[in-house]
Amino acid sequence: WEEWEGAANAVTVLAGDAGDAGYARYVIERDWRADGPANALYVGSVMGTTPAATAALWRHLLELDLVVSWSWFHAPVFDPLPLLADDLRRVQRAIGDGLWVRLVDVPAALSARAYATDLDCVVEVADEFCPWNAGVWHLDAGGCTRAAAGARSDLTLTSTALASAYLGGVTVADLVRAGHATARSDEVAHRLSTAFSWPTPPWAVTWI
Repeated sequence: WEEWEGAANAVTVLAGDAGDAGYARYVIERDWRADGPANALYVGSVMGTTPAATAALWRHLLELDLVVSWSWFHAPVFDPLPLLADDLRRVQRAIGDGLWVRLVDVPAALSARAYATDLDCVVEVADEFCPWNAGVWHLDAGGCTRAAAGARSDLTLTSTALASAYLGGVTVADLVRAGHATARSDEVAHRLSTAFSWPTPPWAVTWI
């Protein structure tokens, strides 16, 4: 964290009955003005093994003496912090991109991931950069293979759009509404959105 020259680096470890229950990594940038303290806390990461542990770590950070502002530049969109606050409007959020996905082997990638529901569909993929990905693919519980000749596509999209949906952060229905994909019907788009969804949205835990 060299960019905060003169800041106080700190790590807080939360201990539980069965061992360490989480940690918070942060720096405090010291500042004192004519009207009092103006110290700023910058969060690096907050990791708890349970919801209670996460809440306890946030309580510790928000109750540190002489700190007047808190910032977390690498927070996941699903973090519970806004709901932990007494007034969620006090938590100001801005969303930026921090995770980029490129499928270089569509059948291997689609075969490797798990799905929220049973799936049996035909997907047509366009990919000019990796032409081996292009074509019509059959995806079911057995994996992803080339579809039989003449198979009717349930979903047509580019490899770029497919990569957006691959980790579950963007739904197939959203891609269809945005014009980045074409589904055979609204019911198909909804069914594929459910299948590609996942309880935990994607988040890049580390960055360079």
